[in-house]
Amino acid sequence: MMLSEFKLGIRNGIPIALGYFTVSIAFGIYAAKMRWSVYGAGLLSLSNLSSAGQFAGLKILDGGSNYLELFVSVFVINVRYILMAIVLAQKLAPMPLRHKMILGYGITDEIFALAIKSPVEVNFSYFMGLTLLPAIGWTSGTIVGVLFGNVLPSALVSAFGITLYCMFIAVLVPGAKGNLKIFRVTAIAILLSSVLAYCPYTSNLQFGWRVVLTVILASGISVALDVVAERSSDLSKVR
Repeated sequence: MMLSEFKLGIRNGIPIALGYFTVSIAFGIYAAKMRWSVYGAGLLSLSNLSSAGQFAGLKILDGGSNYLELFVSVFVINVRYILMAIVLAQKLAPMPLRHKMILGYGITDEIFALAIKSPVEVNFSYFMGLTLLPAIGWTSGTIVGVLFGNVLPSALVSAFGITLYCMFIAVLVPGAKGNLKIFRVTAIAILLSSVLAYCPYTSNLQFGWRVVLTVILASGISVALDVVAERSSDLSKVR
């Protein structure tokens, strides 16, 4: 492992680690409310590094849903990591398969964003340095949330509760500002999620299935709109 590249990854991962620590405290507080032990919640965070997937998974389990719903909903939420891995593979320096499998563990939205912007090929040393502190931050924040969530002031607990949404906004807004498609699919997903949550015919649907339907329908509608727009453009050119 090249020490200089590993150190560069460590330095670049510090801001991500600080953000993950704060957000994962909220996850730890939520896990404690569901009577998860500090060891169980900590192991869950260490082995997943998936904010939205972990929150959704715990909410599904808390609602008494079955494992099929848990599997399908978490898979749909986390399927983006597969796409990220495919894109990142084009930028990786040559390395053994075992190293690529280890790198797959560390792919998150923020780590992927930094790695893909690297001006040079991403090698094993750099990516491991980039992953190390965020993984520690996410796991340690979860443990802190489980241990101290019940003794923190209620105002502070409430503040931690919105950190996940703040992180999502921070990720979405820059992309949506420069890309109408991202803005459109986000708006469609928000609208569909609200309809499914409050419509009398779907409000009793389990949370996990609502997530799955929202993702599939929002993606499908956005693609359909693109196809219609493309065909309309082609027809106008022909005329």
